[in-house]
Amino acid sequence: IRWTKLSINQIVKDRVNMLLEASMALEQVTFETADHKEATMSFKEKRKPKFGQS
Repeated sequence: IRWTKLSINQIVKDRVNMLLEASMALEQVTFETADHKEATMSFKEKRKPKFGQS
């Protein structure tokens, strides 16, 4: 059972690592959007964000 668990855990770890890489890449893309910039500025300025008004 120990070896079976190890092999299954390795498969799960490999998939998680693959998904994390894709997630990080997509998250990086969102950092460049106008909505993200508005959210950051509104947070710094302590006001409600106004999304979609580029």
